[in-house]
Amino acid sequence: METDYIQLPPMPSDTPTELVAVVWIYARMEKPEKEQFLDFMRENIKSGTSDGEKEKLMELIEKSKLKPSPYVEEFHSLMQELIGTLIAQACEMSALIYQKYCIEKIHKRNI
Repeated sequence: METDYIQLPPMPSDTPTELVAVVWIYARMEKPEKEQFLDFMRENIKSGTSDGEKEKLMELIEKSKLKPSPYVEEFHSLMQELIGTLIAQACEMSALIYQKYCIEKIHKRNI
């Protein structure tokens, strides 16, 4: 009996757990699903892509004959969580920078 193993790439020890989960789910997807996601990401990352073109691409993916596996839905929800975490971290970082370089610097000048 042949065992199927998945080897994840080396990642920094401080990698967010959400990102590790996303990579893990992606690694477990079937090849056609991986290719579909990569094509979708390439199309959406290209500069100059209009919202109408993105909507057409989404419709094309939804109409495709690939039957989504449970990994696709789990990948989607993990990506949503990861994006939410990244947005929260970006807000925290901007608040920290504002506090340190604007508020505290102004306060030190007035003393």
